[in-house]
Amino acid sequence: MEIKSTTEKNNNNSRENKTSLLRIIKLDVELRDGKFHKATELAQKLGKSKRTILRDIEDLRDVWHAPIESSKSGYRYTERSWFFPAIYLAESDMISIGILSKSFSIYEQTPLWEPLQDILDNVLSPHDNTTNIISVDNQNFAFKEYRIKENDWFDNRICISRKPQFRIDDAVWKTIIQSLRENRCIQFDYTSTDGQSMKRTVESWQLCFCENRWYLYGRCIKKGTETTSDKRTYNLERISHASLDSRHFDLPDPSIYKKNEYSVGNFGISSTDKTEKYKIILKGYAANETLYTWSDDYKTYDYDSLPENEKIKDVDFGKGAKVIEFSSNQAPGVETFVYSFASNAIPLAPESLVKKWKNHLLKMSEIAAKL
Repeated sequence: MEIKSTTEKNNNNSRENKTSLLRIIKLDVELRDGKFHKATELAQKLGKSKRTILRDIEDLRDVWHAPIESSKSGYRYTERSWFFPAIYLAESDMISIGILSKSFSIYEQTPLWEPLQDILDNVLSPHDNTTNIISVDNQNFAFKEYRIKENDWFDNRICISRKPQFRIDDAVWKTIIQSLRENRCIQFDYTSTDGQSMKRTVESWQLCFCENRWYLYGRCIKKGTETTSDKRTYNLERISHASLDSRHFDLPDPSIYKKNEYSVGNFGISSTDKTEKYKIILKGYAANETLYTWSDDYKTYDYDSLPENEKIKDVDFGKGAKVIEFSSNQAPGVETFVYSFASNAIPLAPESLVKKWKNHLLKMSEIAAKL
């Protein structure tokens, strides 16, 4: 006599549950057309016995409260708007959804937050608009409450850290979305980092999300009273009094208006028309950054592999020092990357970055001497 393991039994039960669920979904489709269907007709269509179909109809009516009407003519739904809650999830799926729901918290200060909650709740719970879903092991997941009820370990053992957020004005968001949809220019007041506000008129090309912030990317056609034709990126946190302009525009080539195609490198949101070659020494904790691919032509190697004439004389960087090389047109992002590691990131090229880095350190040294 063959004895099946617990794992084999569970796998078989899972397959049977999925097969049964798929059959009920097909049955749900048939009953929703408003016509009466006999059990024999449904059994033939679904390739199952009449007895199985009658059991499925009973489950639909008694377990899922489907509005099923029965007569001599057969069975049908009395409410065509009723849908079977056809979300089938295994325990492993629950964890993925839990992580997804936590990651959505980065949108909490944007107009996307409530619609995202409503969409997920409605998709996962079309039957009664609660936060329950169907799963193999009858576990329930509550998106709005951020928890998987039968897995108390989840909330305490998985964490997605967040940066401080700024509430984006709903009216600004909706105006930008409409300008993107209709290819219409947008006007708004923009506050610079020094606190000055100036009116802008912009062709809205893309809405971009980067490092917990939203940006509008496009061509600035009017800056105050000055006519321009500059590609610009605007932080939505600094935009106010947005309104649609009467003018429409044609999108440029995708290599220009698509930020991910226009940008060379992975150093944030800002890009320029100039692509440069970079060479940077990373030591100490900064050497961990060599694990990431910073550009398509990115490469890394040990500092000791540098030619002697390129090494910095009389400086011992210790073990593990690395060199990274890459191309990028994101000079502001590369600069921020280098500055963030202080003396643990030393630029060797291009010369423009080396000069800025030296001046940056000298200014920091002057301030530090006065503390």
